[in-house]
Amino acid sequence: MRRLLLSAVFCMFVSITAQADPFVILPNGELGFTTSFTSSGNFNCTLCTGSGTNSVTFGSGPNTLTLTFTGVSNTIVVSGQSQPVTLGQFEVTTTGSGFTFPTPSNPNFFLVTLSLNISTTSPVVGGTSITLFAFGGGTSLNFQPFNTNWAGIPIGPNPASFTFIIFTFPTVTIPNTSGITPYSADVSAVPEPASVLLLSSGLGLMVSFARKRFSKQ
Repeated sequence: MRRLLLSAVFCMFVSITAQADPFVILPNGELGFTTSFTSSGNFNCTLCTGSGTNSVTFGSGPNTLTLTFTGVSNTIVVSGQSQPVTLGQFEVTTTGSGFTFPTPSNPNFFLVTLSLNISTTSPVVGGTSITLFAFGGGTSLNFQPFNTNWAGIPIGPNPASFTFIIFTFPTVTIPNTSGITPYSADVSAVPEPASVLLLSSGLGLMVSFARKRFSKQ
């Protein structure tokens, strides 16, 4: 009886430990990382109401458009193979017809930006964010990443050389008609981007230096 009890306790401990393990071995033999995350987003704009929240309204009177971003809470397994992962959705609600997005007094200024935030609880507690922007005028908004189209979250200690989970963000077009547009990013585990960049920069400097030396001879 005592042996059975100890065996049951041992099995329970192993099961709990396995569930808490931040990485798993996939059927193809690759290392995968159990990644739990939540996403959220806030808009910022001047020619709208609700700036600073996840829902803003453009226009007034009979023709208005309300744009809302709703994030998700999800758990996925991330590996070295890139995969599309839904981060949320844009919902458009319109009144009237023939709505056109306004244009700032300086057409080179953004009409609206979205601060997209991602927080993880596994494999480690962390977070990252990126800004999407869109210009005004016309019958749609073309949101695209500002400055860079990727962001990384550290993975933590693991049996492989992976150090970051990388989210790569695409451009998305939001129409001026009522409906829902999902937003996804490509997600994969990679070696440390900074190290790769440093190595490539170093090689580039070496090549440049070598070319200068040979050109002087």
